[in-house]
Amino acid sequence: MNSIDDKDWADYQSAGFSYSPRSGVRHYIEPDPSGQTTGVFPFAQPAGFVTAHNPGGPPIAKEVNDARHRELEAAVAALGHKFFLAQGGRHGRAHQETGLLILDVSPQFVNEMGVRFGQAAIYIWSATEFLLEACGGRDERKRSCSQGWKVNHISEK
Repeated sequence: MNSIDDKDWADYQSAGFSYSPRSGVRHYIEPDPSGQTTGVFPFAQPAGFVTAHNPGGPPIAKEVNDARHRELEAAVAALGHKFFLAQGGRHGRAHQETGLLILDVSPQFVNEMGVRFGQAAIYIWSATEFLLEACGGRDERKRSCSQGWKVNHISEK
């Protein structure tokens, strides 16, 4: 078992994700350390963000990341889950990772997908919290961080 270093964990705590629920609109969901929730949670049940990019941390070739993403998408679709394509990272920063915002799922399911695709952590977004959770076996401290959240609407051109 290895551990997520403190710098990476701090980066995960301040990152969020974006998705497009309809053409021309992009929502960026970011953590709010104050615990407040700002905006409307649009789903009946929690949604989870996971990526298949850069397993274990170091960047890998775009072609490999793209193939891994297609594999993640196929695995989630085969299990009958609905999802939106999403981008993980901090809004406005160069480093973003393509992933999925999977609807109506348990934290356990999203964590299992994270483990399967070699990820260090996943995000769960619900009406009451923005939860960052270390993927099973990737962090000996088994860390999690519950924060509030805010939704920013970004126009797509």
